[in-house]
Amino acid sequence: MSLKTFSAWTIFLTALVVTVSITYSITASAVRVALSNKQPIVEAALPAILAAIAVLLGSFLLSYLPARKRWLAASLLLTIVIPLALSGFWFSNHALGISDWDYYFSYHTYVRNIVLNYHQIPLWNPYTCGGTAGLADPEFPLITPTFLFFELPFGIETGLRLSIYFSCIIGALGLLALGKRLSFSPHAALLTSIGVTLSSVNLLEIVEGHPNIFAAMYLPWVFWAWHKAYANFQFSIFNFQSNPNNLISQNPDTDLVKIKKSIGLKINNWKFNGNWKLEIGNSAYYSLIAGIFLALMFYQGGVYLLMYTVIVFLFLIIAAKKHVRAITITAVSGLFALGLAAFKLLPALYWLRQFQDTTYAGSAYTLPQLHRILLGRYLRTPLELIPNQASGWHEYGAYIGPIILALAAVSLLLVFKNRLIRYLWIAIILAISISSSGPLLKPFFDQAPWFPRSNISRFILIAVIGLSLSAGFGLDSLTKKIRSRRIVRAILLGLVTLDLATLSYPLSRQAFVLPDVSPAPAPAPAPIAFTGKTYNHEYREENFTRSYVAAKQNYGTLNYCSVLSPQVAVSQIEDANHDYLKTSDPNGQLTLVSWSPNSVIVKAILTQPADVFINTNYAIGWFVNNQPTKEIGNRVGVVAPAGHNDFTFTYRAPGYVTGLIITIATIAISIIFLATNPSLIPRQPR
Repeated sequence: MSLKTFSAWTIFLTALVVTVSITYSITASAVRVALSNKQPIVEAALPAILAAIAVLLGSFLLSYLPARKRWLAASLLLTIVIPLALSGFWFSNHALGISDWDYYFSYHTYVRNIVLNYHQIPLWNPYTCGGTAGLADPEFPLITPTFLFFELPFGIETGLRLSIYFSCIIGALGLLALGKRLSFSPHAALLTSIGVTLSSVNLLEIVEGHPNIFAAMYLPWVFWAWHKAYANFQFSIFNFQSNPNNLISQNPDTDLVKIKKSIGLKINNWKFNGNWKLEIGNSAYYSLIAGIFLALMFYQGGVYLLMYTVIVFLFLIIAAKKHVRAITITAVSGLFALGLAAFKLLPALYWLRQFQDTTYAGSAYTLPQLHRILLGRYLRTPLELIPNQASGWHEYGAYIGPIILALAAVSLLLVFKNRLIRYLWIAIILAISISSSGPLLKPFFDQAPWFPRSNISRFILIAVIGLSLSAGFGLDSLTKKIRSRRIVRAILLGLVTLDLATLSYPLSRQAFVLPDVSPAPAPAPAPIAFTGKTYNHEYREENFTRSYVAAKQNYGTLNYCSVLSPQVAVSQIEDANHDYLKTSDPNGQLTLVSWSPNSVIVKAILTQPADVFINTNYAIGWFVNNQPTKEIGNRVGVVAPAGHNDFTFTYRAPGYVTGLIITIATIAISIIFLATNPSLIPRQPR
């Protein structure tokens, strides 16, 4: 046995001893969940055990399949195991969710009702907190696959559960594809997929009610497409009269030789004779794919993730062998993404100019607590587990287990031999450093109000992805030269799944545990009414709101107002005067002719000049008879003359038309470009 192999096995066996030492913690977790849900212990852990058995058997059989079918079989295995390990989201005790699920259930219900009942894109959301941005909201859900395919047809309660499974499976398949791209074995790629997907880093956010984390499903696909574009980069300039085999400039002293070395530029006969041809490889196609996934991240509400991805792109450019090539691909992908996202991006930017995020939800210093973050088997808890925690455990927890950490440590043996592993570990260290920096970055946030300002601890997600990828390298390195690698790989994958699923399954049972309100409130009077009632329910010594039951009855709710919302100025149904139409003329008569979220038509008969206003918050973008409205007590209004008046109040999201034109133009240009250059689209081998 070589020294390298001996060192690898020593590291791994040491980690297995650590794994045995935490068996008590795993068992205690299952017992705690079983007792809290009044279930037998075996029943509480059964989905996790079944998931582990499925992975163990599936990964063992995987080795006996033909090579071309192994990746498909691995994909099918993931689509079975992940819903099983997270089945608690579906088979939960009650319908309603804890914490922020109440807000998102309500918000998504409003968007769904506007689309189905008024057949409009909600440029204005009149229901949330008295009126706020619709399309311009960074978390606007309509233009997402999860909303269109699940929430719109199946309803919010079922649709959001289906969205959880969809996003986890798509993200896992993306990690599988990324592993294949990095020359992993199918088993190593499976390890990476399971390690990230069943880690608590995203699941804790989902349990807490943060569906914007669904955007993480596109992150591995972005990196996959970027790597494909980088590897397939080709940029050739030549003329028809030159020798096609001449790939270097005739002038060896020119800077073009340096350019060729940095980006792989191929130049045939630099002397210009007016007969030139430009060829680019199919990296343009993969750059477009990367841009599509980046745009989907933005539409899904993943603003935080996009900012993190920008940081990762900067690192990729520095780490790449050919810097100019990396810059070119990143820039092209970014331009595609900006063009495709402009429909929502421009309105969001205009909105942020008016309502800036002035809050700062800080994170604690976490480096001394890294063992708790990566190895702490904690369920969702309101308790402070880290000194000066500053926010819930869902902002910190990222359990990946000792086995994955051990396999990642094995990859360190290759760090000086393999350039990719070397930079991967640099990225891991940087990600951990950033996520654990806590208050150190507050001065930067104060100078960069456009940057998401809360909970930099979330950056630990990048470290989890890096550690899982390095564990994939470690698994392949550890088992490459042993005869019984099929059995060893299957056992390791089964143990990893058991370790992670015995935490992820009980986590999935914590989200939807609140009962519905009985009896339900009476339906809201037309066209809209606002209520401050939250229908609180105490569950395990915590008070949770259930404003969603009011949203289902068409009430606008004043709970969970966003930091990007206008000041709440509307009157509530509990107030003495809660009329939707109001005027300062005591003898004036107001009639509502028609109402929709984006447009209100009013007929006014006034005995004197007076203010006329509607019961919705004011924001730039409201017009009355094609003229900007007046802000009256932070509500939308107009100064009207005496007599008969007809007013049409309309909301037009600033930047909406321009963004729509840019997005349509980007789509059209992309289609035309690919249609006229079919060679750019890669062909699958037969």
